[in-house]
Amino acid sequence: MHNDQDQERKLLINVAQDYYLSHLSIKEIADKYKISRYHINKYLTQAVDTGIVEIKISRKVQRNFAYEQEIKKQFNLKNVYVIKENNEIDHHNLFKFTAEQLQRALNDANVVGVTWGATLMQIINLFTNLNTKKQIKFVQFLGNDLNYSKKANISQVITKLSSLPINGSFSFLNAPLYIFNNLTKTLLSREASMAEVLSQASQMDLLIASIARPKALNINPWKDNLSSILGEDTDIEAVAGLSFGRPYDVNGNFVNLKNDKAFGLTINEIMSIPKRICIVVKESKNKAVLGAMRGGMYTDYLITDKIAKYILDRI
Repeated sequence: MHNDQDQERKLLINVAQDYYLSHLSIKEIADKYKISRYHINKYLTQAVDTGIVEIKISRKVQRNFAYEQEIKKQFNLKNVYVIKENNEIDHHNLFKFTAEQLQRALNDANVVGVTWGATLMQIINLFTNLNTKKQIKFVQFLGNDLNYSKKANISQVITKLSSLPINGSFSFLNAPLYIFNNLTKTLLSREASMAEVLSQASQMDLLIASIARPKALNINPWKDNLSSILGEDTDIEAVAGLSFGRPYDVNGNFVNLKNDKAFGLTINEIMSIPKRICIVVKESKNKAVLGAMRGGMYTDYLITDKIAKYILDRI
């Protein structure tokens, strides 16, 4: 039985090599193996389905330079990358291009702050060109969002980073993203282990993040404490997005900084980080990106042309 399977697999490999590498025609392969053209087509399909042949379509990333220049001018930004995206291939290329940009930034950084998210995890999976000799400290600068159903929470992101072939060290901030009792929040930040991580985070020269939609607060225990997170006078409908755990409106104003419940670096400390990279690929975050740009929350953006058009249409 195993011998028959081995022979069939060997035939699939030979047929695939003849077709894809030697560029023989279906008729030539059929004549070579004395098999009908129907069966050759069937074997080629099987070779793809079983993973013997892996087909990759490579397309150069296309950027919209006009959008980039206009957004940089309007919002006084250092770097803006606007990627043209029309289909799933472009979506993959966007992640690949973003991975290349992040690797360059990482190779120039010493202390790097990271957050969570599926987009960031997908990008990290495409890292291929890191400086393996450079020492990089990765640090968590915000508490955990407690959404453990996510495929890319903060611990998973840092664990993935730790598996990369780099000379890195990792510091976790083992606390929740929001602490509602002000005294508890203050005292916890003074605990030796927390104070050490926060001290390291204050030395960051690079921050990599994304933006969350307001619905990110729709989990326990956050949804039962929205008035504490947003402030008594702010309705969730007025929130455009969340950056660094803090909700803000479409004009870029954080809505509750006077009674900030987010645990980690303060907004002033975060804004002093020289390079703050934001990555957004979902059109559902259009309004959140616009608010972030208006509020000067990030220095660098990697976005799609559809998001860029939304922003430019509202200037």
